Amino acid sequence: MVGKTIVRVALLSILAMSVTVYAETVTVSKADGANFLSIQDAINAINPRDGDPDVIQILDGSVYEEQVVVGGLPPISEAGENFIGALVAENRDPITIIGPDPDNAPAISPSAEILNNYGVFEDDLDDNFQASLTYFGRGITFENLILEQPGGGPYGVNGQGIEITFRNVLFRPKAGSGAPGEALINFNNSDRIADYYGQEPNCVIFEDCTWDGLLDDGTQDTEDAIYYHGTNGVGIDEIEQKNTTTFQFTNCTFQNFGEGITRLRCRNAAQEDVTQNMQSCLFLNNNGNSVNVDGGGDKTIQDCIFFNNVNGPDEALPTGQNAALFVRGRDGRTGNVTVSHCIFSNNASLDASADPALDLWAAVLITNDTENGPVVIDHCTFDGNGTAVRIFDTSQRPRTVDISNTIFSNNQVAVTGNGASATPSYVGSGNEANLMLTLTNCLLFGNVVNTDIGVSNGAILADPLFANTDALGEDPFALQEGSPAIGAATDGSDVGAAQSGESGIDEFMLY
Repeated sequence: MVGKTIVRVALLSILAMSVTVYAETVTVSKADGANFLSIQDAINAINPRDGDPDVIQILDGSVYEEQVVVGGLPPISEAGENFIGALVAENRDPITIIGPDPDNAPAISPSAEILNNYGVFEDDLDDNFQASLTYFGRGITFENLILEQPGGGPYGVNGQGIEITFRNVLFRPKAGSGAPGEALINFNNSDRIADYYGQEPNCVIFEDCTWDGLLDDGTQDTEDAIYYHGTNGVGIDEIEQKNTTTFQFTNCTFQNFGEGITRLRCRNAAQEDVTQNMQSCLFLNNNGNSVNVDGGGDKTIQDCIFFNNVNGPDEALPTGQNAALFVRGRDGRTGNVTVSHCIFSNNASLDASADPALDLWAAVLITNDTENGPVVIDHCTFDGNGTAVRIFDTSQRPRTVDISNTIFSNNQVAVTGNGASATPSYVGSGNEANLMLTLTNCLLFGNVVNTDIGVSNGAILADPLFANTDALGEDPFALQEGSPAIGAATDGSDVGAAQSGESGIDEFMLY
């Protein structure tokens, strides 16, 4: 287990929950003393429409080899006309599915063979899915659980809802079932929730959760951990109204994925934003694009640690676009991205490429898609990476990147505006002015290349004097007394990522 020094904010949520009065509590256990042996039987037994919140309390840490459906969604084979509208009209009560505690978490772990198909498209019943856990509705909480994805085509989770919370949940592939297909979690890209709930789209909160893509054979899951394709079109009500879908991650850990972590895309340039907030999270040993921020909307990555990502198996060469944090466009839009107080250490294959001029990997890779959403990197630390920050667009479209109060140390390249030599980006293209790159009060030390483009103001060219360069240790990349970074930021604070003592990475749920 990785230890940190910060107190977890989830305790407040647990305390708040302890004083909640539930209208009906139904217990589940494979041992004696519970109302039901099955989670789904307990869900089906409650009265979901009496106006008060309900809880399904699982008393043991057993493996429940059953498909779980929350919110009353019927199997697609039983779905009739306007079945989503009828379900929403029931106005179901908030419901919590909770295990005994994080260290004794029950597993929802069905085999693929027993899964029913579900869907939310009333006009296209052939568009449906299978998942270990399916949810639909408002006010649903999952806590102290393990959710497993069976091999083949099913998802681990597929759902659409408002005020959905996952707390202390471990998401992983089901052992012995083969490599999973598609995403471990798929947020359904229907617009039915927005249509029926007054234009409110998906909103999901993750607190103290872990995603682990390690497979039985020791390889990584090569599919996405979390996928949302976005909605497209005006929906069944024919109302053109801009939606903002929100995903919040706090104190979460993501490890051992060979494809991607987040693919939370926007669709339909005028109709959707995706707000993506990731705070105090750890990204560890992922070899795909770890975090993708796609399309329009505000994206905030704060107090996070990216360690040993995008290094690939031995035979891999970093000649494709890949990054620990990948800023990319969707449908002509690129979001407003802020990265602050983050640590990037040992990412992007420092020595993997036989031809560094063709190397496109980076700790942070920033591309473009017509609209110039600004990228701000402030109070971060990049140490021991291949390329720390690469801004890459073969079309040389306008791009604004502001980097301030950040340490770049011992990287192959600190900041570059160049892509592969065969298709140069801003550097050497004659369109350098289209990249509006500014570095302010940044410390540059031990990099083979500091920067090949942009304007640098107030650069500090000195050893930062780190007290600790272990990204997973206590007070990672804290500064020694006498460091030139102390008090040198534009606001009078220290240059670099100041995480010790205040920024919520504590003890992650690493199983």
